[in-house]
Amino acid sequence: MNIQVRILGCSGGLPAHGRWCTSQLLHWDNHHILIDAGEGCQMRLQEYFSKSQRISHVFISHLHGDHIFGLPGLISSYTLNRRQSPLTIIGPRGIEAWLRGALSFDLSLMSFELHFVELTAGEEDDHGPVGQKHIMDIGQMQVYAIPMEHRINCNGYIFKSNPERDKKIRSEKIQEYGMSHEDIRAVKSGQDLQRDQSIPNDDLTYPLIEHSYAFCTDTRYYEGLSELLQGIQTVYLECTYDVSLQELALKNYHCTTADVAKVSKEAGIKKMILGHFSGRYADLGKIKAEMDASGVDYVLAEDGMLVGLS
Repeated sequence: MNIQVRILGCSGGLPAHGRWCTSQLLHWDNHHILIDAGEGCQMRLQEYFSKSQRISHVFISHLHGDHIFGLPGLISSYTLNRRQSPLTIIGPRGIEAWLRGALSFDLSLMSFELHFVELTAGEEDDHGPVGQKHIMDIGQMQVYAIPMEHRINCNGYIFKSNPERDKKIRSEKIQEYGMSHEDIRAVKSGQDLQRDQSIPNDDLTYPLIEHSYAFCTDTRYYEGLSELLQGIQTVYLECTYDVSLQELALKNYHCTTADVAKVSKEAGIKKMILGHFSGRYADLGKIKAEMDASGVDYVLAEDGMLVGLS
């Protein structure tokens, strides 16, 4: 299974020092998902993903400009290129009104349908832990929203393997046991193969590997965030400031290197990806030095970076 995230932009607030505003492209098997759409996202897509028409869903964290101003341009380009397949946009309440207003002169020319899912993270949901709201399944992936603590309503998103997804059969076993289409469906669903004696499913299929990724921006540290991220393998968490600006981070609802390290250790995260860097940092050396000292496994995001998720 091919699961990777491409960093399209990792600047905070405004484009700076060769970094565009926040945007990422998540490749999950055969699905391509845009997460936030800051200014410059379609230029980065032209560089790194020429088949951007295959993007089926766009997840927006919140309605600040550095996370949404690239979306009208992308949709206008889709229209010019005669896109046919529908596009689903998920975001906080108000995203539909904002986008339709931005596109008001072009809506009559659109060649494809826009579908919207508006939500408020943190609402109770029977399908996930308290604070996690199950939004949808995309293929064999489940998507949840979690609350960020920011100036305005802001969602983080968790993407993880569906535990009830089909298993992959070892191809040589199909021929060895002469499996019918019904046999294959049963084995993929986790059943043993019935012959003269039952053949265990584990002998016929590859082990299921769990994958999980969380996208968390913009937010300041708050009690409960680490609990919501327990068990997630890779987390993108904003790191707008170094630790000397802790008071400013708290005031502006953002995180520092100390906050990132705290979440990583409390939640037991395998790998942290840091981004949303303040424009005051032409060089990220100070943030890097503080993270090196923290003992956390991390990478500093760079525009164009491709990170494998495992």
